[in-house]
Amino acid sequence: RQRSETRSMLTVTLGRGSLPPRVEDRRVRRGAHRPGARISLVRAGAKPDEQEKSTLSAVVVGGGIGGLAAAVALRRIGVDAHVYERASTMRGNAGTGIAIWPNGVKALRFLGDDVASEVASRGCEITGMRMGMIDEPSARSGEPSSNGGGGISVALKKAATRLVGGAFPAIIRAQHGAGLICIRWAEAQAALASFLPAHCVHLDASLDDIELVEYVDGTTKARCTFVARDGTPSDAVTADFVVGADGVNSAVRAALMDDGAPRDNGRVIWRGVVDAARVARAHARATTGGTIGGGGSSDVVNRGDGFPEFCPRGATALSASKDSSVGRTVCFMDVGGGKLYWAAGCLDGGIVKGDDDAESCAATFENYPDVMACLEATKEEAEIGGAGTGGNFYTSRVLDRGPLFPGDAERFMAPAGPVTLLGDAAHPVIPSFGQGANLALEDAAELAIAMAGRGKSQSAASVLRAWERSRLERTAQAQIASFISGSKSYGEAKFAEAMRLSGISPDALARHKERFSDANSTQQWLIGWTPSVGTAARVKDLDPKAALRLAIRAANEAPSRRSALIAATAAGLASAFGTLSSAEASEETVDTGDRYAGDGFTMLLPKGWTATEAIGVSRSTVEVFAPGRTEPVAKMVKEPTFTMGGGGAGGAGSVYTSPENFGLYIAGTRRGSLRTSREVGGAVGGAFVAEGVGEDDKSPWVELIAIGCRGGEAAKKYNLLQTVRLTASFAGGADVEAVEGVRAIVNSFELSAGTTCA
Repeated sequence: RQRSETRSMLTVTLGRGSLPPRVEDRRVRRGAHRPGARISLVRAGAKPDEQEKSTLSAVVVGGGIGGLAAAVALRRIGVDAHVYERASTMRGNAGTGIAIWPNGVKALRFLGDDVASEVASRGCEITGMRMGMIDEPSARSGEPSSNGGGGISVALKKAATRLVGGAFPAIIRAQHGAGLICIRWAEAQAALASFLPAHCVHLDASLDDIELVEYVDGTTKARCTFVARDGTPSDAVTADFVVGADGVNSAVRAALMDDGAPRDNGRVIWRGVVDAARVARAHARATTGGTIGGGGSSDVVNRGDGFPEFCPRGATALSASKDSSVGRTVCFMDVGGGKLYWAAGCLDGGIVKGDDDAESCAATFENYPDVMACLEATKEEAEIGGAGTGGNFYTSRVLDRGPLFPGDAERFMAPAGPVTLLGDAAHPVIPSFGQGANLALEDAAELAIAMAGRGKSQSAASVLRAWERSRLERTAQAQIASFISGSKSYGEAKFAEAMRLSGISPDALARHKERFSDANSTQQWLIGWTPSVGTAARVKDLDPKAALRLAIRAANEAPSRRSALIAATAAGLASAFGTLSSAEASEETVDTGDRYAGDGFTMLLPKGWTATEAIGVSRSTVEVFAPGRTEPVAKMVKEPTFTMGGGGAGGAGSVYTSPENFGLYIAGTRRGSLRTSREVGGAVGGAFVAEGVGEDDKSPWVELIAIGCRGGEAAKKYNLLQTVRLTASFAGGADVEAVEGVRAIVNSFELSAGTTCA
């Protein structure tokens, strides 16, 4: 398994010439502030530990979208994946936004419905789009604007802000079974990181060296060392394979291929994330001389929904200048949480220089009231609370690399054995289709599928080669399409020169054009991706036994048992825990006495047990007593459940996705451990039960939650749903009879009025 290297290993470092070309003890320069990375080969005079061989392990270099998604996917098939990120913190305010297209959404769903839901909840599902071209007479002539900085305003309204509305997003959802989600990059990163145990994410860890360790039994593993920003080296970590997910300036790629710096495409992008309401106010002042709700021509602003007219709530807006020599593009996205992402790009030849990047952006886009409003709002936020509060302004260059093709898997990766590349490290793209993060999510899904299908005698390296060949067939076409689309604004002469330098051969270009007639056909092909095992498949179902073993070990290794349980819940591995004691629970029998009929539910009480109910205005309690006891052994609370509209969804599943997730949540709040979880409620179902022990590992507890309709016709008429919770705790663990009695009660529980009031 993956672990810090603490035992001595007899090694022989091979001299130069012993490794194939491009892998031979290569050091990669990554900047003067830290040492470079290298790949070398060593031989061990021993076999791997049996414990190491029992669980496949992985080092993921890079904690971005692709790296975190890969770690989540791999851990859900039982691979002990750890992420090593060179940043010292996960930045919560990174000023960029990304679009997750249907292919990315389907990749997230494959990782788990809980993962997809969490990411979606932090962003915005797009329901409207604005697209168009901008005619810039003043920009072409070089003359100043004729109407005080708003010279392009009329053109914007007539051409650039053509509202497509909900038609395009709705068509996408209908065609591909998923919509478009816009989200702040940092929120997507945080969402994915929340599904990993905290001790599996290592920050301030820059890759220093990778050694390919050949054991005497023929096994090859990768031994990695990392270094902190202050120069402190880490202990070596050995894993079955390494995934380089460290971006366009990948240290892993440089060690594998030594192909130099990424290509600069001669375009700058200024961007940020800002409060939409602040932008709306700035835009209203500039275009109408008023404020939100104070008159003027903007219906959206007047409506006061907090978003500017050029990008309404739930929308994205894209515009480009007609003049290819200008090459200006603007993009706006609702990224959720009342935030607006904005980006303004321009060819180097069209930049109007200012004293700094912000001034250059303002001078270049002075005739764009939407961009100027975003700049003003961004500046205001920075002045009010500092850049850390959301007033962020970023400048970046558009970088990519020539495409890698399936044959390159053998050419570049095979000599390095169990080392591979993922996401922008393998296939960076110009953002013309907005597919960078989506392709990385696809990579993560397909890597888990490949590793889950590994044969017993198959090496990790051979699995990686097959996965690379499959992925590079697709990603090469995505890179070519993105380059062509993103380079059209160069003009014919510049485009021809760009193609010459692109690394795309005439044959590859011809094959691509033969396959894809235009950008629209390419776009449909890109977003039409589905996992190779089918749309309905989920990664946790590929190898649940391996996932169980890893989850149990992670819980034991975690610094905090509570954090491990919560992490296991988030990782979608909870279902495994529920199988540990379910058979034992179902075999226990207790003599039953009377059936207790409550408001909308029933349960059997063990012989001699009693229950008393205290009815309140909105909240009622039931106390359950065992024979001879003066204190209740279990307490039940009933209270209203409020839903939107009539006939709202009921059942415990409307709050918790599964009995296992309910159980692990309760275990976390109790700072204890989960032993078993299950659904009860007879034919109707709708009730979840969890059993476990407290922090002392010996005090049992039992909890039940059920959501259903209250009794009577009035309840159905007025949609009177209620939540019923039963809790029982037994200090010390000696009261076996009481535990079995409570278990019999919850196993007999039924929602007599149904899970819904419909």
